[in-house]
Amino acid sequence: MRPAYSRVSWLWFWYFAIRGAASAWLFVAEQPEVLAVWKTITSWPTILPLLYASYRLGIAKRDALGGPNIEEHLAGVEAPYVGGQRRF
Repeated sequence: MRPAYSRVSWLWFWYFAIRGAASAWLFVAEQPEVLAVWKTITSWPTILPLLYASYRLGIAKRDALGGPNIEEHLAGVEAPYVGGQRRF
């Protein structure tokens, strides 16, 4: 699971790093109106697409690596793996 989701972890890291740095800068610059708009834009409107992108990137990387899905991993199935054939 680590290789499949390391890229996704970096995506979330940079999202929160940029969000936090911009919020801190706006707070120090005493711009509460712009800070309120920034916090609104970077909350649900950006988190929902980021959650979807995280899912798609993680699944695509896992499939490219040829790893097992959760059921195969828990059952101790040997390769070749079927992988994540079921989707939402």
